[in-house]
Amino acid sequence: MTSWRQPGDGGNADPVTPSTAQHAQRQGRAAARNIAASLGIGQPRPCRHHDLGLVADFGGTQAVAKVLGIPLAGPAAKAVARAAITCTRCPAQPAKVRVAADWFFASTRPRASSSSTTSGPPTRS
Repeated sequence: MTSWRQPGDGGNADPVTPSTAQHAQRQGRAAARNIAASLGIGQPRPCRHHDLGLVADFGGTQAVAKVLGIPLAGPAAKAVARAAITCTRCPAQPAKVRVAADWFFASTRPRASSSSTTSGPPTRS
């Protein structure tokens, strides 16, 4: 199994992996496969990390993304963030299409505004 090091560990230049629960699950599956291989079931394989990028949605049109090494910000990053969420979290193709259509149509219409009118500043009773 591959030896994974965190930044600052020194030694040779082994790959650095993200410290996320998602990646820990991937490493756990690889470890389980390799333990089974040591017992004669299957072949051992190293755990490899393939980083496709990151997205962060801050609400409104504010977002940042770095996809395949290309940095994005603003509405372009928002579109990438929403597409990433749709593609990875919706369980079935019809749901993905419905959510994508809802987001598209919501982005083409002006937001509904709500106003609350008051007769003046609040007063104490």
